[in-house]
Amino acid sequence: FWRDNVGNEIDLVIEEGQMLRPVEIKSGATIASDWTRALAKWVGWAGERSAIPTVVYGGAQSLTRLGTQFTPWRDWPAVMQKPSVQNK
Repeated sequence: FWRDNVGNEIDLVIEEGQMLRPVEIKSGATIASDWTRALAKWVGWAGERSAIPTVVYGGAQSLTRLGTQFTPWRDWPAVMQKPSVQNK
């Protein structure tokens, strides 16, 4: 995991070659806007090394919103098989 000096934290940071994929894991089935707050701070810190941030959650729909990929936990293994795209 990653945490900064003011308490923002990311559940997982996965190395993918030269890229780093930040991942938040949430149990809720409904996406909440505050789920991406720490991811956005991390992307700002990581810059060009950041892959698209991902939220694994309890819902059923895969989607990308505001530069963040939302993935149902059931689909998580398939997502990890695909290379991530750099966040620009």
